Amino acid sequence: LGHGDEKIHTTPQRIESLVQEHVRITAIACGYHSNLALSNHSELYSWGWGAHGQLGHGNTTDCMVPRRIEALRGLTVAAIACGDRHSFAITDEGQLFGWGSNEYNQLGTGKRGEVLASPALIKGLMGLPVKQMSSGDRHTAAVTTLGAVYMWGCGSDGQIGQGDYRDALRPRLVARLAARVDRVQCGHNFTLALTDTHELFAWGANVYGQLGNGGSAKSCVPVPVTLPSGAALKGVSCAHFHCVLWTSASHESGTQSALGSRGFSASALSALSRVASDKNSASSTRHGSSSAVNTRVVASSADSEPCNGSGGEEATKLDASSSRGAAARGRAASGPGGAMLEALKKLELSYFSTLELCNAELLRLNQARDDLIKCIDDRALNS
Repeated sequence: LGHGDEKIHTTPQRIESLVQEHVRITAIACGYHSNLALSNHSELYSWGWGAHGQLGHGNTTDCMVPRRIEALRGLTVAAIACGDRHSFAITDEGQLFGWGSNEYNQLGTGKRGEVLASPALIKGLMGLPVKQMSSGDRHTAAVTTLGAVYMWGCGSDGQIGQGDYRDALRPRLVARLAARVDRVQCGHNFTLALTDTHELFAWGANVYGQLGNGGSAKSCVPVPVTLPSGAALKGVSCAHFHCVLWTSASHESGTQSALGSRGFSASALSALSRVASDKNSASSTRHGSSSAVNTRVVASSADSEPCNGSGGEEATKLDASSSRGAAARGRAASGPGGAMLEALKKLELSYFSTLELCNAELLRLNQARDDLIKCIDDRALNS
């Protein structure tokens, strides 16, 4: 817990060593018996159980209070993650560093069973900037800036999505995931991927229904998750044998869904407190943004009646503002600037078309690279 003792604390208490050093924390991650904390100056602290080197201090000893990981000094850490007995950090340049146990290849270094007591660069992803990653008990997933997913570690339940049930010593592209991914989440032995079009895919173990496909059979390739009709998925979080996803609030109702030991269930969010301030609401109205109704969370129930009788009035104002904005855009399109706007639209379409071609070629090269790595790993596993 970082309090300098091994006592059980039944109420939340400040970690005084961080307070005394005037450290402001911006992100935290918890492993099996270890913790990471990232400061606003991109300094990374760790504490807890260190028997497998998961604290990153160059040894395998425990640490009862937060201690700065000196090996990462000078790097700008942007994101962190903990697995069971291993840890990861992503820099602002997209480099991935890992440390701790590699018993099941979960670090992706290519050397099964080694223990890294200090952060090491994951060379299998060099040249592929990582924007987000997640780690389960024995496997790991990373998303590149282009939305490709790479995985490594234990594959006994198909959780690394390679179409088989073998382990991967190094990062390998999930080629069967034909979508641009925004985020990944790892459970104990299953994985979820949320795409930039708000689709959800799952693979791995499914004994407790955690893949959300209505069955219990495991899958070694990504399969689509069955979502409630009309749900606009916003995010997902995984635990050991279950996961929870949430959707955007709408004029009907905000919903949250759960996948896990009792399969798939969905229920309307009720009694949620308003999180958008009047200032933000007024700003959205002035800008004629009809999405303001969808992005703010208000107290609601399944019958979706307006909160405090004001929701309908606000929606009417927003609709009127949107209509005025559309009329203004129509006048602009027919005026002197219309030709320029059309030219900009064509340029934008050309840009995105070229970007798609570049992404496709990069994925093809990554697949060839991945095939080569697979041959090397197969030889290592069979030797």
